[in-house]
Amino acid sequence: MLSLNTYMRFNKLADIIIEAKGEKPGQRYHSARGSSGPAGMSSTPVGRRDFNPELSKPVKGHIVDTKAASVRKAEKILRHSFRVIKASPTFRKRINKILVSFDKKRKQIRSDQEKVLSYNPGHIDTLWGKKYRLQKVIQALDGDGREDEYIVELESVEEKILKYQEDLDDVIEQVNDTIQKNEQASTQAEGEIVKSVQRAASEEFDDLLTKLSDRDKAQITLRSLDQIDPDDFDEETMNQDEYRLELLNVLLSDNKNDNPILKFFDLMNVQYEEAKGSDTHFAGVKNNTQNVSVEMLFNRLPTSAFSFFYNATHDDVPLSRISSKKRKQVKAYTPIKKLLNDIKSEADFDDHKQELKDLIDDLDVDPGRMRALQDIISGPYKRRGATVIQRLTGMLRGVITEKCVPDSSADWLVLEILSKTSAD
Repeated sequence: MLSLNTYMRFNKLADIIIEAKGEKPGQRYHSARGSSGPAGMSSTPVGRRDFNPELSKPVKGHIVDTKAASVRKAEKILRHSFRVIKASPTFRKRINKILVSFDKKRKQIRSDQEKVLSYNPGHIDTLWGKKYRLQKVIQALDGDGREDEYIVELESVEEKILKYQEDLDDVIEQVNDTIQKNEQASTQAEGEIVKSVQRAASEEFDDLLTKLSDRDKAQITLRSLDQIDPDDFDEETMNQDEYRLELLNVLLSDNKNDNPILKFFDLMNVQYEEAKGSDTHFAGVKNNTQNVSVEMLFNRLPTSAFSFFYNATHDDVPLSRISSKKRKQVKAYTPIKKLLNDIKSEADFDDHKQELKDLIDDLDVDPGRMRALQDIISGPYKRRGATVIQRLTGMLRGVITEKCVPDSSADWLVLEILSKTSAD
């Protein structure tokens, strides 16, 4: 239910709007009492008959500036994490089921309630004006015997005001109850979403651990959420056990500040409360339509915000399982990458050329790719604008991402030719 402070904001804003329109003083009461909640949020596909959580697209700007940096970080980490747990065959089905159920629980204002909210305040305003005039007339007659008919009429007007006001108060309470039920549905869905995400993360985390030796496990150090930079994750790093385990590990935390899904919902709850009490949102509502206000509040609920985000990840490609061969490649590639990062000049390259060659010779790659790598090392330091380091880095990244692995001898020929040309 909306707080007294919220209603006071509405009263103040309604006065400003109505005075600007030059309306009658009595109509200020209409605007203030007829406002159950702020609005101004953009309409979204959530709740429409054609809504499909698999197809629905997010609405631009659905996140306000409040703690924007924290929101962006939580969303980026979640997107990376979802690519890992999407490998679970049931994860997306569970999330879709929760969002569809949440949408079905949506409560809206009925047409009869909207009618009361639209018309009763106007009637009350008119009657208050009539009451004021009758009181002036009765006062002017000053007991000369002619005021009786005006007194009877005044009593009738006061009864009508009371009746219209009671009906309006009842509907305002019903509207607040509608908003509260939507909030409860969102809170319930939040818990179910977090549970499903953590279930998938736990299953994937355990599966990854079973693939690692005790020695490999001992070498892995997992960072907390505040230590993780979302930009650390790309096609190369996401094919390494340690980076995947980090993403899964933070999802399993019970601390809202160290878990991106809990952090996301916490920030969305803050933003919802700010939207619900914001004069600026309320000012955007046309004609004081209560139904619009309630609909917009629904679209600001944390679960609605998650639905926008979740659907934005629809086209993100799930990560494939890391094979034993891939693990060997990553393990062999790690010292090569470190060495390449340390080489800053041609002189550095000459000093470490043999070491680099020995490390590359230990890679488990096909003969065609090995010849291409050896040709790069044996060739000039810079060829057509690209250094040996740039060409090696680009080709070795293909070993990790598996995006450059050719399928035929003809492809290997092309690869060898490319090794002799510049890298983009």
